[in-house]
Amino acid sequence: MNRGLNEVMRDVVRSFFGVKRSFKVYLTYGGVTRWCEGRLIAYSLPTANIYDYITLTFTLKCVQPYLLSVDEFGENIAEITPMFAFPYRSAVGKGFVFSKRKFAKEVILENAGDVETYAKIVIEAKGEVENPIIKKDDKFIKILDTLEDGDVVIIDLVNNPPTVRKNGASIIGKTDRKSSFEEMKLNIGNNTISYDADAGSTLMDVTIYYNQRYGGM
Repeated sequence: MNRGLNEVMRDVVRSFFGVKRSFKVYLTYGGVTRWCEGRLIAYSLPTANIYDYITLTFTLKCVQPYLLSVDEFGENIAEITPMFAFPYRSAVGKGFVFSKRKFAKEVILENAGDVETYAKIVIEAKGEVENPIIKKDDKFIKILDTLEDGDVVIIDLVNNPPTVRKNGASIIGKTDRKSSFEEMKLNIGNNTISYDADAGSTLMDVTIYYNQRYGGM
């Protein structure tokens, strides 16, 4: 924008785009913002006329050809809603609710995007949990392992290929051979996701994160 700064800005641009980086690019049109993530594969910084305005063209290679919603929706299937805090002394002569848990062990997630999308599932153990399982319809992902208090398992279906990590270390080899990864996608409309375990299902926190995907602005 200032040709007097061409020499300085050229060095800035070259140092920024001249190395391999991953970028998140946000696009806003008509008041709607969406984004995509990709790796830089090419850029052009013409030098035909060093006194003309700097023109930059860059190319990103994206893993998926869709724009994503800015909001990453998160839903805790095992959410507990607190009602009272301690210490608390009650003068009520009969029972009342201290907290409530989603005992149905399921949640309905809406995908209002243009195409199906994939989720990141975070399982946090609040005690000993044996062989946790995540279900969608008749498909499932089951982890053949015992989680201890504080363990965190992340099932990342957005990643290609999908990953399963426990406290940062890969445990995809501990998934049941009948587990489905591709079929766990969130279709357009409502999707019912549930969880369970061979033991300790009430000691699980299960949160689903996902972005809706769009074919354009």
